[in-house]
Amino acid sequence: MKTETEVYKTANQVIDKFGDEAGLYAAIRGDEFQRLGNQEGEVLWRRICKAVEVLQTNERPNAAVLH
Repeated sequence: MKTETEVYKTANQVIDKFGDEAGLYAAIRGDEFQRLGNQEGEVLWRRICKAVEVLQTNERPNAAVLH
């Protein structure tokens, strides 16, 4: 299973490649893994989908640290 850092790095890559459609792409990947019965892949892509949503919002979580 990927760490949160790895999930967010992947989410950034998906955003770079798919732009505004990144969330949709990640959701579709999660659905594909679900259909294949690959629970680990499904869970991973659901996490990536949530990370994409967080990264594409204008609001920052309370615990966010800017570097």
